[in-house]
Amino acid sequence: GGTGKALRVFSKAAHGGGLLGYWNIRSEDGKVEDEVTISDVLQVVAKDSTPSSEVALFSQKSKEIRIVNAAAAGGSLTPKLPVELGAFEFDLVTVAPILSIAGVKVALLGLIDKYNTLAGLTSSGRAADGALEVDVKSTGELALWLGEYKEGSPPRVTVDGEEVKATAERCRIGSLLTVPLEVGGKPEGSFAVRIAL
Repeated sequence: GGTGKALRVFSKAAHGGGLLGYWNIRSEDGKVEDEVTISDVLQVVAKDSTPSSEVALFSQKSKEIRIVNAAAAGGSLTPKLPVELGAFEFDLVTVAPILSIAGVKVALLGLIDKYNTLAGLTSSGRAADGALEVDVKSTGELALWLGEYKEGSPPRVTVDGEEVKATAERCRIGSLLTVPLEVGGKPEGSFAVRIAL
C-alpha cells in the first residue's frame, strides 16, 4: 500500500527519440505520485541529438504534451508532467525530436494507439518541398505535434498519394494532428504519408 515512485523503464527508438514507461507495482491499493524528469528524457535522447535540442513528450494516459529542451540543466520539467497511477496502472510517454519544416516546428509522435508509438515508423521523417514525409509500417492512428494551431485548417495530408482527412486538436502549446492509417484494399499495412505544412 501507500504512495511512492513509479518503476521506470526506458527504450530508445531506432530513428531518434524513445519511450519512457512508468509502472505502479506497489501492492494492493498502493498509488504512484511521480513526475517525468529531464534525467528520464536523457535516458532516450542525448542533449545534442536533435537539431534544436527540443523534444516533445506525449503521455498516452493523460494525452498531455510538453515541449522540453533536452539540453536544460534542471531536473524538473516546467510545467511538470505528472505521473499519477492507481493500483497496477501504467503510463507510456513518447519522446520525439522536434524538427523545423517550412518554418513550423513538428514532432512525429508515431502511432499513438500502440504501446510503443515510434516502433511503427521506418524513418524519423524527412523534409521535402515544405512537407514532412514519413514511412509507416503498420495501421493505426499516426500523430504529430505541430508548433502552430491553425483553427479549422489542418494541413493537407496524403497517404500513398491519396488525400485523407486529418484531425487537429488544440494543445496547451500548438496542436495534435492525427491521421488514420487503414489497410483498405492493401494486403500489408505499409504507408507513405505526406503532410504539407
